[in-house]
Amino acid sequence: MALTSANRPIRWLQRIGTTGFWHVAKWLESQFFDEFVYGTVNIWAIAKFGVELGASMTFFILAPISAAICLFYLYLYDRTKKDLFSFESVKEIRDTAVELGRWESILRRIIQWGDFPAFIVLNCFWPNGDPFMATVYLRKASEKFSGLTRRDWDIFWASVLVGNAYWTVRWTFVVVLVSQFLWPTFIRPTMQWFGLT
Repeated sequence: MALTSANRPIRWLQRIGTTGFWHVAKWLESQFFDEFVYGTVNIWAIAKFGVELGASMTFFILAPISAAICLFYLYLYDRTKKDLFSFESVKEIRDTAVELGRWESILRRIIQWGDFPAFIVLNCFWPNGDPFMATVYLRKASEKFSGLTRRDWDIFWASVLVGNAYWTVRWTFVVVLVSQFLWPTFIRPTMQWFGLT
């Protein structure tokens, strides 16, 4: 179907709807895994094995699970051959030499900071970032939907290590802060003062 000015708004609405749906679905999965599963496993491991061994156990239990989930997403993404998260569109904006509108120009400046900042942000700080998101975004535009190259596998496994190390350290910090500082210093005395213990 030829793209005409009449069907352009409908196409953009469909793209926005598809992208929004998949980002929300991925965000929900990420929230469940990063906040609930990681927290639960980390609390259990630290309570059972201590801080150092518990943090290591958390990493070694959840990194393979995270890798398996992300490999499934990569398989699904390549199999559907659809730009479900609009990364291919963002890469086009990044790589194009054409003059763009104001918002596209701002987006291009941000995403042209480089691959390493994108790698860190997509693994640690993006709301639903993980090895899948980092690998898809950093994959060469010419290789979209064609499986993983050697470079893509390197990015994927580095993302598994960096992303899971980040979540392990983050949850270990939270568990230690609450259990060894906040609980004995503030929470337990406050509960005793109110007669809740």
